[in-house]
Amino acid sequence: MLVASILIIFTAASEEILSRGFILKRLYEDSQNMYTSSFIASTLFLVLHIPILFTIPNLSGSLLLLFLGTDFVLSMVNSFVFLDRKSLLAPILIHALYNFAVLFLSLTKQVCS
Repeated sequence: MLVASILIIFTAASEEILSRGFILKRLYEDSQNMYTSSFIASTLFLVLHIPILFTIPNLSGSLLLLFLGTDFVLSMVNSFVFLDRKSLLAPILIHALYNFAVLFLSLTKQVCS
């Protein structure tokens, strides 16, 4: 569980640094439109996750669509938080908490099955 926790934190941090700290920041600097830049950055964030989601064996159909939608919404929220706060800390924490929730739910489902 310690290794999983470390991976979750580093994954959240690295994805937020790339998606918000680099991509969204540049898009927003160029456009000065938080909605357009957040939408484009979130779409790219979603594209980054498609290969990962399609390699999970039990993830298909409506559950796959739920994860894709949740990833997009989470990305939009994190984009707005980043643009409002001008800091990556809150988006990293939100992202890590989401990943912990997914891990907890998947472990709970395995134990109950």
